[in-house]
Amino acid sequence: MAYIFITLKSNGINMGNLTYQSNEYPFNITEQGLIWFDNNFENINIWSSPEWKDSGHHKNMFIVAESQNYEEAIDIQKRMRNKFGKVFVPKE
Repeated sequence: MAYIFITLKSNGINMGNLTYQSNEYPFNITEQGLIWFDNNFENINIWSSPEWKDSGHHKNMFIVAESQNYEEAIDIQKRMRNKFGKVFVPKE
């Protein structure tokens, strides 16, 4: 994984680019997405590019931590969206 460059900050929530690259020559980018996380990395929301390697998905997906189930994931996203503002994804 490459460094996460924080592009926006709002009310304790950071947004950045998430980029993974191959560790073998020619070191191509393999996956990418956007990440939102709080200052303690307790709440994390990742929006993937459509085809993450080995995910089996062919559309964007969300990874939400530290949720134990779908309802907790939605609640974490809602709280983060309320703090961060209108460029948080998903919108609702």
